[in-house]
Amino acid sequence: TMSSCLVGQSYGNGFYYLIDSNGTIAASRAANKAFDLDPSTYYESPALFSAGHGTYRGAAATPLDDSSSYFGEYIEVELPSKLVVRAVDITPHSDYDATAPTRWALLGSNDGVTFQTISNTSTTWTSASTVSTTIDATAAFTVFRFACSGVGDASTPSASPRKLRLSELVFYGYEVIN
Repeated sequence: TMSSCLVGQSYGNGFYYLIDSNGTIAASRAANKAFDLDPSTYYESPALFSAGHGTYRGAAATPLDDSSSYFGEYIEVELPSKLVVRAVDITPHSDYDATAPTRWALLGSNDGVTFQTISNTSTTWTSASTVSTTIDATAAFTVFRFACSGVGDASTPSASPRKLRLSELVFYGYEVIN
């Protein structure tokens, strides 16, 4: 798990923990690259998406509160306080047609073990521009997983297995103080 500490701000002070479904913490393409506000860097998953249609072929599963599971590569962030997420901005890598998230879910938890689905979404990409998705959520969580079960444009098959690549991932919402 990778961590960083934020202090001296009007809100959000504390430790933030990041990990991806493969435990990548020291690589140049690790989970923190999706949150560094630098569009020239990016998170990259292993090549676990099919070449043809970009469907997830790996084994990463997130247990859901209804006893089912969401299968897909994920980036998990644990916040120092609860947040109600109202929107997500996703900025794909420049090769968006092969690596941008087309089927994804935002999942929330307060114990880091069992998750609730906040949003289960499909996105069509026409460029590497940021896409904002509004979320109608009311529940507050400290742990969030951005989980992806499909990447790339299925109409432009790739010659080799695909990867998920994210330049930026930004959550918008409000903090809940208990």
